[in-house]
Amino acid sequence: MKTDSYLKQIEKKSWTVYFQDGLWDIYMGLLMLMIGINTFVDNEWYSWLMIAPILLTILGKRFITTPRLGRVRFGSERQKKRIAVLIVIALAVICGTIIAVFSANGDPLPKAAAAAIFGISALLVFGSMAYFLDYKRFYIYGLMLATAFVLDILINEPLVNTSFLVFGAVAILVGLAMLKLFLRKYPKESNMQHIEKE
Repeated sequence: MKTDSYLKQIEKKSWTVYFQDGLWDIYMGLLMLMIGINTFVDNEWYSWLMIAPILLTILGKRFITTPRLGRVRFGSERQKKRIAVLIVIALAVICGTIIAVFSANGDPLPKAAAAAIFGISALLVFGSMAYFLDYKRFYIYGLMLATAFVLDILINEPLVNTSFLVFGAVAILVGLAMLKLFLRKYPKESNMQHIEKE
């Protein structure tokens, strides 16, 4: 029993350390930043750039985090949480696509309804990610994104639209600060043994 408890503690600490690189914070910052820029740049090609933040996060994990911490295969409970997050994100994307299609082909949604849908969706998606991934700052980022969506849809003024840019800049600064500390704490030659020694 003690061995199982110790292994669970190591797994939990390993899971926590994998989020100390600040890459998810940078991802959220870039996402909000690009949404904010998109409110000023109305071009179809720009929508394709929205995949850039997740690609940068994947590459960052591959070339920054993994070489310093090594690869860890988490238990079934953590794997189930990852799958739950993917399901929530997929449902949100599907719902958003359906709303966009109906709005484009018919009458647009009333502003209040659109604000409620996008605001609640942001809270549900990032709230679920915070819960299942044990990454509490996602609650804050979900609230930021929901607030920015509501302000943008209901007021739709250039000064208000900058809320995406402001929130995004804050998240990026937090992520960069965490990344700097991570690189200092875990040199490239380090591995998961450092986590066990802490």
